[in-house]
Amino acid sequence: MRSFKNYLILVLFFIIGCSTTQEPINHEEVLNERNGIFYTKDTNKPYSGPVFSIYGNGTIKDEGVLENGKMMSFRRIQWWSNVQKREVKNYKDGKPHGLWREWYENGQKRIEKKFKDGLSDSVWTSWYEDGSKKSIAEYLNGKQISLNEWWQDGAKKDKSKLRPGKFTTTKESSEIFWECEWLGGSSHDGSVQLVSGSIDISETLGVNGKFIVDLNSMKCFDLKNEGVNKKLIGHLKSDDFFDVVNYPNAVLELLSGKSIRGNNFIFNGNLTIKGRTHPIIFTGIVIENNSLYEADLDLIFDRSKYDVRYRSASLFSDLGDRIIADDVKLNVKAKFKRDSKD
Repeated sequence: MRSFKNYLILVLFFIIGCSTTQEPINHEEVLNERNGIFYTKDTNKPYSGPVFSIYGNGTIKDEGVLENGKMMSFRRIQWWSNVQKREVKNYKDGKPHGLWREWYENGQKRIEKKFKDGLSDSVWTSWYEDGSKKSIAEYLNGKQISLNEWWQDGAKKDKSKLRPGKFTTTKESSEIFWECEWLGGSSHDGSVQLVSGSIDISETLGVNGKFIVDLNSMKCFDLKNEGVNKKLIGHLKSDDFFDVVNYPNAVLELLSGKSIRGNNFIFNGNLTIKGRTHPIIFTGIVIENNSLYEADLDLIFDRSKYDVRYRSASLFSDLGDRIIADDVKLNVKAKFKRDSKD
């Protein structure tokens, strides 16, 4: 049986970038590393040549080539506890470069991707643990230029269609932005937070959902003076506007939704503010990312219909540029995760 030493020499002989027949050495045993430069312990000079290191069980940890003490090319290897290879990553000049591979614990390949000088490059392919294909993405100069994905049953994902299931908003990454204009040209903008939100997509792709908005969380972004900002928010919460003491929440009910072009959707629903409910139609982009939906929705509502009439353009004509537009713009940015019981 060949010795472990001879085995390593055979494995590392064709290491990337190595054009010498110099025997690889274990850099953890015979070299010192200081500030990214490897020195020999006996002469304290920067080392040049092929190197490697091993784990306690004898498997290779990493391998590379040093030039004047600097690691020019480098391969990091990790293993599962059952001694199945877990991942192999290649570097050049300290940056990801070349082929990277990952495996599941059962030995099935998980992902294969390429880098060039630190940037994503060429074709990336991933697989499910049973070996079925999960995705193929193409990159150029670090940017993704195409992506195809498949469900585990082999069906190709169509991102323009909603996937059946029950989903709940992640409040920490969801927010609603508002904007209202004065006829004189000025405007205010800010945000409110969701109390809760959920959507239910049926097997026939019918959509219904409910979102509760906390009006007490109202913020204003454009007014930098703390006192003026606080005064405006107090006025918006008063009965001149949203009467938050008596109506602390607004409710958006989602009744139906369909794709109008790719990931662009149109939705029908009901909006309730100050106890008054009216139908509303709005549009948005919905993107699916595995078990997560990301939504960017735009809607406009006429505040006068909800008894928010202070300086309303539909009620007053003698206020000049002090009239506040009836239309309030909302931009909803929300993330939804699949319910664990679904």
